[in-house]
Amino acid sequence: MSLIGTLFDVEAEAAERGLRPEAVLALRQEKSRPALLGIREAAEGMRGRGSDQGELAKALTYLRNQWPTLERFLEDGRVPIHNNACENAIRPVAVGRRNWLFAGSERGGQAAATIYTLIESCRRAQVDPYLYLRDVLVRVCTHPASRVGELVPARWKELFGRKLAG
Repeated sequence: MSLIGTLFDVEAEAAERGLRPEAVLALRQEKSRPALLGIREAAEGMRGRGSDQGELAKALTYLRNQWPTLERFLEDGRVPIHNNACENAIRPVAVGRRNWLFAGSERGGQAAATIYTLIESCRRAQVDPYLYLRDVLVRVCTHPASRVGELVPARWKELFGRKLAG
């Protein structure tokens, strides 16, 4: 665990110092690579302890199979050491999955998926979903179909959102 902690300490140091990707990469090469090699050596040293079918053996096999992916952050200073951003982005899908079983029908599920997509698009574009939906639901009746692209959240923000938010 201390070796894993070292990896995150290096990331914290890079963030604290406000390093550019090239400098992050150099710091990782200096400090993270040896720690990662220590993790690999420790994992290999644990092989053969206990059952080949036990939980430790499964975890060590998983680590070995994922090793190339784990090392990826050592090749590019822009690549984060963790996938928290991805996990946070898909969390609403995972949490909502059980709720979607009760959409009522396939059509209801499609409508829910459309709304979820619009709301997530608003979040990514830093648009208040309430303001966006309130405006677009009124505007869509008279807006030319040939310019429907203007109503996606990011474009809407540029064209109409500033007037409503201000």
